[in-house]
Amino acid sequence: MYMGEPGAPGLFVLLPMLMIGAGVLVLGLALRWLGAQEELERIVLEALPETEGLPGWAIAERPPLASRRVDQDTLLRVLERLRERGVAVRWYEELEAAGPGGAVQRVRCPVYRRVRRASSTESAADTAA
Repeated sequence: MYMGEPGAPGLFVLLPMLMIGAGVLVLGLALRWLGAQEELERIVLEALPETEGLPGWAIAERPPLASRRVDQDTLLRVLERLRERGVAVRWYEELEAAGPGGAVQRVRCPVYRRVRRASSTESAADTAA
């Protein structure tokens, strides 16, 4: 198209509007995805026990995660993000698992638990000491 043709100015007006619309769409999808990630972190944190360490598959069976279908890799990524934020801890334990032919094997796997929140009496004792 040449500048002298009647359709050319419409293209120059329409293209920036389409680019702005695409940018708004991408931004909206990104915000929705971030909201879903925060909700999943909240639900995983609710499923984490404070007193005992559990492997990822056992955490997935605890409420409120038991009612959701969460991929194991996704769950482990969320647990690692919670650990990096300092609200969960991880260590490794040897657990028994079924091996080939039904033989029981000891497997080293990561276990997670929630970090206990300091109660008001504990924090008052800490500041007094």
